[in-house]
Amino acid sequence: MSATNPELAAALEAVGLTAYADKLAEDGLDSLATLREITLEDLLEYGVPKLKARSAVKKIADYQPSAAGVAASAAPVAGAGASSSSPVLRCDMTSFSWANKGEKWVESGNTRPMTMWAPEKEGVHDVQLIACESIGALKLWNTEFGQCVGDLRGSGIQYSDCVRSNDQDMVVGSGPAGVIQLWNGSTQAELNRWSSISGLSSHEFNSVSLMPSTGASDLQLCAMAMAESSIYLFDLAADGRMLACLNTPMLRGGGRVRTDLEKPGLVYVCPGYMDGKCYAFDVRAGNDKPVRTFLGQHGEGVAQPLSCTSTPGGAQRLLVSWCNDMVRLWDVGTGKSFACVDNDNGKRTFRYAGANSYAVMAMCREDGELHLWSLDKLSRASKGPTPPSDYSLISPPIKRNAWIVEAGAVSGLNIFMGTVGGIVHGFLGEPTAGDASGGAGEEQCGAVPPTFPPIADLGAVKWLHDGEKMPDSNHAKTMWAAQRPDQQVRFVSCHSPGKLEIWNTEHGQIQQTLLGEGDFNCPGVSTVDGIRAGDIDVICGSGDQGVVQVYDATHGKTLHRYTQIAGLERHLESISLFCSGSLSYLRMAAMCNEASAKANLRVFDLNRGIQTVKIQMPFLYFGLVKCNQADPSSQLVYVQSAVDA
Repeated sequence: MSATNPELAAALEAVGLTAYADKLAEDGLDSLATLREITLEDLLEYGVPKLKARSAVKKIADYQPSAAGVAASAAPVAGAGASSSSPVLRCDMTSFSWANKGEKWVESGNTRPMTMWAPEKEGVHDVQLIACESIGALKLWNTEFGQCVGDLRGSGIQYSDCVRSNDQDMVVGSGPAGVIQLWNGSTQAELNRWSSISGLSSHEFNSVSLMPSTGASDLQLCAMAMAESSIYLFDLAADGRMLACLNTPMLRGGGRVRTDLEKPGLVYVCPGYMDGKCYAFDVRAGNDKPVRTFLGQHGEGVAQPLSCTSTPGGAQRLLVSWCNDMVRLWDVGTGKSFACVDNDNGKRTFRYAGANSYAVMAMCREDGELHLWSLDKLSRASKGPTPPSDYSLISPPIKRNAWIVEAGAVSGLNIFMGTVGGIVHGFLGEPTAGDASGGAGEEQCGAVPPTFPPIADLGAVKWLHDGEKMPDSNHAKTMWAAQRPDQQVRFVSCHSPGKLEIWNTEHGQIQQTLLGEGDFNCPGVSTVDGIRAGDIDVICGSGDQGVVQVYDATHGKTLHRYTQIAGLERHLESISLFCSGSLSYLRMAAMCNEASAKANLRVFDLNRGIQTVKIQMPFLYFGLVKCNQADPSSQLVYVQSAVDA
């Protein structure tokens, strides 16, 4: 050791630990910085007598290297490049915000997720979030809209992981009695199920992590079972056969595993009990001894799932571990502590913690708030007490139930919290380009707020007629209002089938009544839409048995009338018009009550009365349509399910 690091050798001699140098080196002690993280409990485990250990801890805290030692350690190693400066990690924490004002996703129900998974990086996976809200079911979520897009079922399944394999997402779930289940997450098809993988029927794998994969023939799973000290490696592409079983006595009581997708073969393990260490194993090499030991993780409670992240540009790979009392990040390359958040002398108890390239995020039970610390700020204060958080956010459901947060996940700039009331989503703004000079050039996570054109004074909004109804009006079943200022017809209502009323909105009076007789003969009309086509205001109504009538409201005449448009004998429940700027291209999108339970989006040419488009929508029973009239050239049609929203 003295030949490779004279500074460390001198420090061990000064504090009286030279006799234990080899044991310490096996556990990853390779620098003075690592030595300063050793605690009294660590030394007692190495067999150092209690009095000697106490003395050594005090000496380590007071130790100052000699000038010669500092110079020797600072001298460049032959063949090594110049050391790079610390990356700029500063960010504007106030750019973090809760989606939906901090309320839960509507579809996430009232069951708290027990486990959650989200990809480390955004934009790589088809699967954006996995949550287990009840044993035996893994829900897949679209995180942009907070909607459930899949439900993977399996006997007793609770723990999950996902990996990108070629161009598909592979999802694995584990349960009691050695149950392992595999799905294609991109298609949600079940690929395989092992009722007791490799015959391990007495094992409940409560931690699973997939190795990096290049395709269907390269799919390996790393797992640990409850109250077991072994790390298992299974080949899921070869019928689940066991590839390796590492016997690791230091992991008595089980632990949590996490594969490093950027360093194939490397597996991180945190023991199920808090012994102050995390370990890295080369599981593919089958070596029972850790290749690196990470020191300094102490606290109360059970060890929580590990995670990985990288500093901007991938300059440093970080391992994240947390428990009730502490959040710690290590530099994987050196094994040194990179940053730490402590419990502030017992004032903080963490319910969830995670990190991305810019910040550490921790949910505190005491105040029910999500606190954020800049990684740059924490890394600079790694030798002293944890500085106050840069920012904290309150989410109403979390504030109400802070003590019951069970699971969470960080994915790039997104964070997901599983509360008793459902899933809550928050996000940071996109980081901006930065440099190492600081000041205005610092890298920030704050997105520039969008600017909007000025709007009317909302304080001047008022009800006409003192808030009473328009004198000539009755109960309206359907209504339409103009969207463009150049439309002369401003408002149309239908208060009974077969009758449309065009209103003068300035005076609240009926300007024209279109009845199911005379020039406007549309029996049962109950659906209406309007559009400006050139210099003409067009009103379209649909009625019974496919009746459609197109009316020129500017000149008071009917343009087209179809008793059964395109031979369709069904009532059009929802219609919407679009045109290219003149009557020569006039189209109507529609949804109707189909004979089957499957909905169809239909588009009709109103000048010829023919159907031009029919799109089957098996995922809908019935829907509402709206064309993008602001940009007719886009021909976009929006459809909303009228049943399950």
